[in-house]
Amino acid sequence: MSLTTSQWRFIAARLLTSTDKEAAEQIKISPVTVAGWKQESPEFSAEYLASFTDGVNVAKSYTRKLLGKAAQRLGEALDALDPDSGAPAWKYRLQAAEVLLKAHGLLRDKVDIELRVRQIAEANGIDPDEAVKAAESIIAAQKAQS
Repeated sequence: MSLTTSQWRFIAARLLTSTDKEAAEQIKISPVTVAGWKQESPEFSAEYLASFTDGVNVAKSYTRKLLGKAAQRLGEALDALDPDSGAPAWKYRLQAAEVLLKAHGLLRDKVDIELRVRQIAEANGIDPDEAVKAAESIIAAQKAQS
């Protein structure tokens, strides 16, 4: 026996709602009907439960895709140039570096930030003191916004 159209409609609606009751109301059937299907139809119960697993897998795949885009944008920000002067846009570069370092648990405190900023600055031929000042002003601005 296969599922009815109403049962499939309920399963689709349930993926978009928080409760069985909301999904039932959305497609204009009684929640009591749904409870009956769950008790009396092993096929319905199996499809119902599988839909949640599939929904989670779809969400995981989509999240991976978004993470890829986010990583690409962070990579672009790490190489950002000021549109007017063509010079490195340190504000955006430092913000991107901070996001990446925090995401990987590599950024813990102010001393760690200063050390990493100095290392990056020195590796790129930039005055480390100026880079630290820029980083501190960015952090202060972010804290003020919080």
